[in-house]
Amino acid sequence: MGGFEKTQDSKVTALVKQGAHGWIQWKGTAVCMDVHCTCGEHTHIDDEFAYFVRCGACGKTWQCNPNIELIEASVQDLKGACEPVLSMTDGSNDR
Repeated sequence: MGGFEKTQDSKVTALVKQGAHGWIQWKGTAVCMDVHCTCGEHTHIDDEFAYFVRCGACGKTWQCNPNIELIEASVQDLKGACEPVLSMTDGSNDR
């Protein structure tokens, strides 16, 4: 296992140990995202197949991590929120 994989595995392990988390299964669909590089460059991407992004300023290439942190929402957070809010028990996530 190379250094990149070991680093990613340790980050995933740390995320899982923190508690609530999720995993995005990229299916080559369109994405809209803001990207911030460690060099300070910021850009916006509207494209498909965003598995990796390359900084136009410094040339670093970043993998889009499918592991995400889940942050508990308050009632205030949900006011005016876009639907749907899916339940993990009602089968609505079985697609």
